[in-house]
Amino acid sequence: MCWSDEATFEISEDGSTFYVTRGPGREEEYRDKNLRPSFKSGRVTVGVWACFCGDEVGPIYIVPPKKSMDSKRYHWVLQRYFIPFYNRMRAKYGDEVTMQEDGASWHTAKIITRYLENKGINRMPHPPQSPDLNPIEHVCKRLKDILGKRKHKLRNRPDFVEALLEEWGKMDKNFLLKLCDSMPRRYKVCLKNRGGSTKY
Repeated sequence: MCWSDEATFEISEDGSTFYVTRGPGREEEYRDKNLRPSFKSGRVTVGVWACFCGDEVGPIYIVPPKKSMDSKRYHWVLQRYFIPFYNRMRAKYGDEVTMQEDGASWHTAKIITRYLENKGINRMPHPPQSPDLNPIEHVCKRLKDILGKRKHKLRNRPDFVEALLEEWGKMDKNFLLKLCDSMPRRYKVCLKNRGGSTKY
């Protein structure tokens, strides 16, 4: 399976779990030292598209500033980034390699459907309101945790993008394989819970 998706990162954000301990008594509860700082306005976000298959991360595309993903941009990303990686994965794993996307409008646009059909890309069906079991979500969460630890050094977009690309290229292969191996369990729990919420 070739897992793909878009994600948004916020510069200077620390997405890791944050615990605050304080002494007893209400006067301690709202002291600055016992509160997590809020993220003020003026935030800068970085949009990305990425994919991985097996133990290999694929290419990562950085959405230009003040732009967003749409069918035209996604079509270009598929041509430039995804198709070469997908073909390499088919050569490595066999013709059964399948692409996974969610139901975003640019994923299901007619131009995209026709293009991927013409390229002979196997696509996993993704009906509306399907549970999001894509393990790339965990890859993005790990990236956010890693970059969050460097938040004081990453104050502008160029530095953040450079760090993002660096950490993407260093992603642990065993971590990727562990995510892939977890998929049968995820499906089983999802089916047992009839598509409801799970720990995944």
